[in-house]
Amino acid sequence: MTISRVDAGSSTAYLVDSGVVNWVLLQEGTDLTLIDGGYPRQADKVVESIERIGRRPEDIRGALLTHAHVDHLGGLVRLQQRYGFDVFMDPIEVAHARRDYLQQANAFTLARIPLRNMPLVLRWISRVLPLGVLSRKGLDGLAFGSPDRSTCPEVLNR
Repeated sequence: MTISRVDAGSSTAYLVDSGVVNWVLLQEGTDLTLIDGGYPRQADKVVESIERIGRRPEDIRGALLTHAHVDHLGGLVRLQQRYGFDVFMDPIEVAHARRDYLQQANAFTLARIPLRNMPLVLRWISRVLPLGVLSRKGLDGLAFGSPDRSTCPEVLNR
């Protein structure tokens, strides 16, 4: 795991590269915002990255989900359960994050890949299977612009 740092006035952004997927930590004072969360079994790596920048996962004030594929959502599912922060996303992703539907690669789409690309696909699968790529767990989240959980009809109470 490598962490790159960018300072901007009173804020610092950390790009965390896990080798298979990235997430971002935004620090403003004592508050921390997480952007994406890696695969499900990378939640502990997200915590490790937070600790490596001198913070605690309890410092997370909220998370942003760029889109609800398992490599962005998976770690957030576990971290939200552990630490109870809100996850915000574009309104179009809310149902996808909740897993009302699933829009990502599956056995059918992988079977349609040309044979010449199969070695690359098999190498990718061997890297992401242990990370939880097959997880179908969703999370509760808020659409951008939602004022709070008590007044927003878009809130996903599951």
